[in-house]
Amino acid sequence: MARFQKRTNLMEETFNPFNPIDNSEVLKSNLNEIDSRSIRCRFKATEDPIQYVFESFDNTSLKTLARDFVKEGFSDVVSFITSIVNG
Repeated sequence: MARFQKRTNLMEETFNPFNPIDNSEVLKSNLNEIDSRSIRCRFKATEDPIQYVFESFDNTSLKTLARDFVKEGFSDVVSFITSIVNG
């Protein structure tokens, strides 16, 4: 019977998930460490690839964009028809 009493005592001392725990100091120290390595600053300094694409569209004339679009569309149609005929 003494064996079973020890088991119940262990169950009473378990972690209660409903008690709030204040880990703000640990969180603050972790954020300070991240800031010291300047990870966030480096991330903010990177350029967005989508923004790069839009800037390249803005810097290219409409005539060049239309010509390239037609060339790519025509070559795609030719390769599609070729794959149907050969397949």
